[in-house]
Amino acid sequence: MTSGLDEISTVFIDDGGVLNDNRLRAPQWQRLVGEFLAPRLGGTSESWAAANAAVFGHLLQGFLSGASTRFENHRDWIEAYYEAWLVGMCSAADVPLPPAHHVQRIARDADDYITRRVSSAIPGSADAVRTLRGRDLLLHMGSGGDSRQLANYLERMGIRECFHTLYGADLVDMPKDRPEYHRRVLEDSGVDPARALFIDDSPAPLEWAASFGAKTALIAPDPEDRFTVTAPSLAALVDRLLA
Repeated sequence: MTSGLDEISTVFIDDGGVLNDNRLRAPQWQRLVGEFLAPRLGGTSESWAAANAAVFGHLLQGFLSGASTRFENHRDWIEAYYEAWLVGMCSAADVPLPPAHHVQRIARDADDYITRRVSSAIPGSADAVRTLRGRDLLLHMGSGGDSRQLANYLERMGIRECFHTLYGADLVDMPKDRPEYHRRVLEDSGVDPARALFIDDSPAPLEWAASFGAKTALIAPDPEDRFTVTAPSLAALVDRLLA
């Protein structure tokens, strides 16, 4: 095989840890939360930033670290997440809650405002995506976020046009932290799993993708024999696949 891409027709790419650096996102989210919510709900930008930092730790335990298994689908998960996020921040910022029927809209509007403005691309990731697309590969996102968020991040990176379907958890109505997400993504895309490559920085999703017959690439500093290929970054992975 002259290229690691010879047997691949379709690539599913994760966002955080592959395309974008979550460590760069956090301080920008805190600043932008205050920028959006202070003029609308009261309080100061600084109090909202502190509230977001405080609340995120609780959300990490309750929604983002495997605890989503208590929800049967993504729709219920995201609604509960947005409510916990905004209500928690209002409490931490000592700001009155908006009417209950406005909570989801305000939270989603804040999310849109923030994700359109965050700049957190991992160096070389955008060019790596363009290189893959230039090889006539069909590119999809394969992320636990919402497709709307993914579109905003990719637009910010200038690579939205490189992707076909943005498989956030909302498009298959299933959180990514379980095998069913990967089964649904493969089924919806129509790709032969043997010709699909999933790229992620977390081992568990790749193991689930592999269980359905897909090839896997782990973004990590140290090699892992259980995956098709391992590389420290998306840029390094693409270089390795093209070598």
